[in-house]
Amino acid sequence: MLVKYSETYRIYVEAFKSSEFSVYLNGTMILENRFDTTNENSLPQNAYFSSADLDLVGDQMLSLEIRYAEKLGDSKIRLFWESDSQAFELI
Repeated sequence: MLVKYSETYRIYVEAFKSSEFSVYLNGTMILENRFDTTNENSLPQNAYFSSADLDLVGDQMLSLEIRYAEKLGDSKIRLFWESDSQAFELI
């Protein structure tokens, strides 16, 4: 993924609460969710929206890796980003 601007970006993950995921940027984990079977809100149809703020350097190509496992029901995961200069969009 190519970073266009040197500024703070917010990375968002949309997934079901019943999933486990880890998001890595250049080999460093920036977001994760561990499925909790004791949480009554961890139903497959419940969406989970997690985010992290990162200071990124413009004109830089970054390596992105997502590790994902759905524990109940259907699977769903989407990754978005935005910054002051970068419109909110799907990566």
